[in-house]
Amino acid sequence: MHAHELSIIIPFYKGERFIVRLLTSIFSAYERNNGGCVIEIIIIIDCELPVNCLQQLLDKFLSNKELSKIHTYKNERNYGVAETRNIGFDLSTGEYLLFIDQDDAISDTFFYYVSKYLGEKDFIFFNGKIKEIESGIEHRLYYLAPKLNVKKVILKSFIRSPGQVILKRTILSKPLFPATTYHFGADDKFFWIKIFLTNKKLKIVYIPECLYIAYKHSGNYSNDYKELSLSCLELWKQFSLQLDQGGIQRWVKRDIRIQRYIIGDFFSAKDKIRCLMDFLAHKIDINSTIRFSIKKMKGLFK
Repeated sequence: MHAHELSIIIPFYKGERFIVRLLTSIFSAYERNNGGCVIEIIIIIDCELPVNCLQQLLDKFLSNKELSKIHTYKNERNYGVAETRNIGFDLSTGEYLLFIDQDDAISDTFFYYVSKYLGEKDFIFFNGKIKEIESGIEHRLYYLAPKLNVKKVILKSFIRSPGQVILKRTILSKPLFPATTYHFGADDKFFWIKIFLTNKKLKIVYIPECLYIAYKHSGNYSNDYKELSLSCLELWKQFSLQLDQGGIQRWVKRDIRIQRYIIGDFFSAKDKIRCLMDFLAHKIDINSTIRFSIKKMKGLFK
C-alpha cells in the first residue's frame, strides 16, 4: 500500500502560548493511529522570535522518530499570514496539504478518518468544533452537512479555516492565498473561491466527525468583522476582472453588498435597504441557527 505524504503547514506569529497545544494534538493523533500516512510539519516563523527560541518549545516533541520531517523556517520580515502560507507551500513536499493556524488543534482520531481518502479525493473537508476560551463553551461547526459549491463559498463563507480541509497539491495553483495591502483576514475565502472556479470536477468528501478544533479568543482575526469585510472588499477589487467571465457576478455583487452593510457603507436609503436584505439572507442559515441556539442554551445552564 502506497504511503501518502501530508504536509502540515503552520504559520507562526507570536504564538508561544498556542503552538505546544497544536503540536501535542498532532503528535497524539499520529501516535494513536496514523492510517499509514507520512507527515512533515513545516513551521514558518513570521515575527522577530529567534528560531532557537521556538526550537526549545519543540524539543520535547522531537523524540517521536516515526514522524518523517519537522522543519522550521524564518521569514526575512513580517509578511503576514497569507504570504507565509504561500511560503509554506513552496517549502512543502507532500502530495496533500493541511494549512492550520497556530491556535487551532486536531482531534485524536484525525488521521484515522482522513487517511481513508488520501489518494482518492482532492478535497477532504471535515467537521469541527469551536471552543471559546473565555466562556468555556464549545459547539460543533455543522449539525447538517453543508453544501460545497462556489455560490456557498462566496455568500456563506462556510469554511471557517483552512485547518478544516486537506487538499491535493495538484488542484492548487500559485499564488495560493492572495495578499492584501491594507486589511487582513479574508485571504482564505478567496483561496477557496479560486479552487472551486479552477477545478470543475473536484473529488470532494465531507467527514461529519469533529476532527478540527478552533479555539476562539480575543486575538482571533475572525472576531473583527469590520476588518474581515474591509479585507474582503479589497480583494474583490483585485479579483473583479478575473471573475467577469465566470458567470458568478450576481453572487459577487450580493456579497459586496453584504460586506458594505457590515461596514456601514451606503449610497442612499434605498441602497441601505438592499444591502440589509442581502445581509439578512446571508445570516439565515440552518447550521448557524442551530449552533446559535445550542450555544445560548449552554450559556444559560453554565
